[in-house]
Amino acid sequence: MDPVEEYAELKQQITRLQARADQLRDGFLQPGARLRSNQTEIIVRMQVRRLFLKDKLPTDILRNPAYWQQRHSPIVTVRTLETRPAEDDDLQLTEPFALFPPPRFATPHPGAAPG
Repeated sequence: MDPVEEYAELKQQITRLQARADQLRDGFLQPGARLRSNQTEIIVRMQVRRLFLKDKLPTDILRNPAYWQQRHSPIVTVRTLETRPAEDDDLQLTEPFALFPPPRFATPHPGAAPG
């Protein structure tokens, strides 16, 4: 199977399975729900955790760029292709591209070969 097709199929299965797991979980949270089978037991407990409320911070801290960091994350999405491409959809990736370009060091990296 083509890896692209396999990935798309797996994402669909995961979505269906997650929806079913959420449905079952909601059932386990109902009073009087059956939580045990012959081989498995469900344990429901309350967990307490602290939550940081950043919106309570002073505005001068929230707006100060020294307290912020920009992160880059690869995002992989799946979409079904139309049988006929749309007129305005002329983008085709036919060659591999570098998702993350190699870092450029201002000074030679200590482990780099002399060169």
